[in-house]
Amino acid sequence: MIVETIIIGGIIVAGAGAAITALSSMIYNVKEKQEVVLESFGKYTKTEKNPGLRFKAPWPFATVAKRVSTALYEMQENLQTKTKDDIFVTLPIKMHL
Repeated sequence: MIVETIIIGGIIVAGAGAAITALSSMIYNVKEKQEVVLESFGKYTKTEKNPGLRFKAPWPFATVAKRVSTALYEMQENLQTKTKDDIFVTLPIKMHL
């Protein structure tokens, strides 16, 4: 009787562990200014662009392949150039990356 209880308890614990593992592989998060690329069996499936908590198929069927940042970066430089009449001019330049 005690052995059967221990075996049943072990099966329940193993089943709960498997269920938690499957659920954790089905949930992913998309942050602001980020896109997530999903793949199924190594092939592109879709790109998720909306931020928030998302659900997908479990691990062997769908995986998060890549997280891509969509944040804009600004770079400011001064460009010095020479005109045709031999005058040097400095121009401020802003680049958005």
